[in-house]
Amino acid sequence: MLTGALLVPVAASAQSHVDNPFIDASGYVNPDYSKEVDSSIVKVKDAQLKAKMQVVKSYPTYVWLDSCH
Repeated sequence: MLTGALLVPVAASAQSHVDNPFIDASGYVNPDYSKEVDSSIVKVKDAQLKAKMQVVKSYPTYVWLDSCH
């Protein structure tokens, strides 16, 4: 009885290739990475470098998995 339900064909949809799937996406700011940067900031004396590090810790994290055909 269950066999018939498992053999029902599923419609496949073709997806087009996207060069950059992150366009217009919201980024994820990794709190663990931000904490790592904070722990490094306290060790730095240069005010300009500290300011740059404050900016870097707010950068989002991205993972891009590309497949070869």
